[in-house]
Amino acid sequence: MTRRPRSCVLVLAALAAALVVYNLVQGPRASSDDSPVAAPLLAAPAFLGMGNKLVHNTVVAAFPGAMKGSMVMSTLFSTVKPYGLKKSNTIYGQSICSDEINRDPGHLSTLLTKYYGRTFPLGGIGGAPFVGKTGFMAFSHHVPDDGHVLIVFGPHIGFSPDGEPGKFLRTGQAALSTSCGAVIAA
Repeated sequence: MTRRPRSCVLVLAALAAALVVYNLVQGPRASSDDSPVAAPLLAAPAFLGMGNKLVHNTVVAAFPGAMKGSMVMSTLFSTVKPYGLKKSNTIYGQSICSDEINRDPGHLSTLLTKYYGRTFPLGGIGGAPFVGKTGFMAFSHHVPDDGHVLIVFGPHIGFSPDGEPGKFLRTGQAALSTSCGAVIAA
């Protein structure tokens, strides 16, 4: 088996995480009440707010095509609709880092959990599934009859208020810290 270079893994991890970070910056988009992405606007972390153009520009420069969580969610629902996935016949699972910043308003994982009403956790540090064969078997036993499975997975990267990738200013802390120590340590 050929191993991917470490830089390739880090770039892929950062790309996956950029979507989550970008939607933190942008927040949910406005939509009609009958849309699954119509969620009440939740307060963004105080240090970042909705108008931090520096972070927005940094994300877009590093990850052209990055989208807000609500836009990813809308695209996802449009993509899976022909396959019959609906709120009533789908179980949502996620394998994302257990870091508290992944539960911030506007993140895809937060929006999907709110939409489906619950989440089956499959993973943790760095976004890798750690539940193993037994966990996936348990997950499979929770699928609605003739239903579907939707899984979101991946690491996160974060950006400081000044646009520095990989750093994050957490609520209640004066100094920056790494946004995902597992990815940084990899």
